[in-house]
Amino acid sequence: MIDAYFLGIDVGTQSARVGICDSNGRLIKTTSRAYRTFFPKPGWAEQEPSDWWKAVCESTRRCVEESGIKPSDITG
Repeated sequence: MIDAYFLGIDVGTQSARVGICDSNGRLIKTTSRAYRTFFPKPGWAEQEPSDWWKAVCESTRRCVEESGIKPSDITG
């Protein structure tokens, strides 16, 4: 029987992280990609949403490729 795999995404303040685990909760692979924070004025912090999206896409692609799991086996 083919195990079910699950992919999780976390977009945090410094990076996007992606992980794949099996149906028993065993972590198979994680990847991450950092993005920049800009400080245009004292007390301000800004980020580009397009950087978040690029980081999520890249981390997801790398996580699946490096895990060796077929994308069709990721069920959730």
